[in-house]
Amino acid sequence: GAGGNMLVVPNDLPVNDLKEFIAYVKSKPANSLSYGSWGNGSGGHLSMEALKQQTGLQIQHVPYKNPAAVNTDLIGGQIPVAFTSMGSALPLVLGGKMKAIAISGPYRVPQIPHVRTMTEQGVKFDLVAWYGMFAPAGTPKPIIDKVNKEVVRQLTEPESRERFVKALGLSEMPIKTPEQFGQTVKDDIREWGAIVKSANIRID
Repeated sequence: GAGGNMLVVPNDLPVNDLKEFIAYVKSKPANSLSYGSWGNGSGGHLSMEALKQQTGLQIQHVPYKNPAAVNTDLIGGQIPVAFTSMGSALPLVLGGKMKAIAISGPYRVPQIPHVRTMTEQGVKFDLVAWYGMFAPAGTPKPIIDKVNKEVVRQLTEPESRERFVKALGLSEMPIKTPEQFGQTVKDDIREWGAIVKSANIRID
């Protein structure tokens, strides 16, 4: 499954989309604001760094241990913005606890279709978070193909798709061959790696 990360703000922050958020941050002294993510090198961290690189935003990173801690401090007003995981933030957005203003990746979220992607709002960023299945190197191809066939069967069943989408906050359930998925991994390593290098990110 695949889905973006969610850019969220407290309900009382006077921004409702990416353009307003960028203007808000730029109206403040450089690096006077902080954003949260679920750790150095996390998808949320990399998503915001990509946004900073494209827009010139100057905002400090505060790494948390997990998405729940990020969301708690955002709702409590300790941080004004966070790039957090879809699965953790979506129930809070739907419950009116925080506002979503953008989605990273190419897909909108079915449960909040009014929230546009970053690309739709003028900042091209199509990388997504995904869940995949791996096997040890050297696993015979017939076994790989058999497992892939069974996974595809599960993902094409409407009930299974709906369960994954609701439980994980996924936007899409792309069906791929082992070769296609392998290429996705290689492409993402290259693209995420460029962001990591440009932002000089170090993992704790």
